[in-house]
Amino acid sequence: MHEIIAIANDFISRGQREGLRDLNAFKLHTLVYLVYCYWMVRGDAPEIRVYASREGVFLPELREHGCWGSKRVANPISLLEESDATPVPLLRETIPRLAADHAARHLMDWVWNTYRRRSAYDLGVQVREHGSPWDQVWNHPSRNGGESCEIPQEILRRWFADVIQQRLGAVRPAVAMPSAMPQPIAT
Repeated sequence: MHEIIAIANDFISRGQREGLRDLNAFKLHTLVYLVYCYWMVRGDAPEIRVYASREGVFLPELREHGCWGSKRVANPISLLEESDATPVPLLRETIPRLAADHAARHLMDWVWNTYRRRSAYDLGVQVREHGSPWDQVWNHPSRNGGESCEIPQEILRRWFADVIQQRLGAVRPAVAMPSAMPQPIAT
């Protein structure tokens, strides 16, 4: 299953229902990245590739299926797959969707409710903050030039585990979310 694409499609559907007009590819990559990284810390996420670019982070699986650029994303991401139902292989278009009880559903709800109103620019600033996985890779002394580079899973896991611990320590236990879910900190 293409879970990352299904998560993106869920956000696209939410954006359509709510009339969110600024859901561009960069913002979509960042929202899916946040879900994935918190899900990874929980321990049951599939391993995916995450890259740092000059602008922020991107997920190659989304880019490979047409989610790139600065235009508004209004339609779900579809895949062409071979159908085994005929003697001659035919391609059929599918739109990956998540089950209502998917393991990442509550993380998706939290990320959407926390970040959907932030601009792509603000999310990019947050992703590129000092010490973040993007910063550790993009500004590493051994990296040359402006080429995108993969962010190692361990760097992602460590950073987001620390973020969760810091945020849980910053809220009263009575309002802490279940499953060690991070809480937004008032600024």
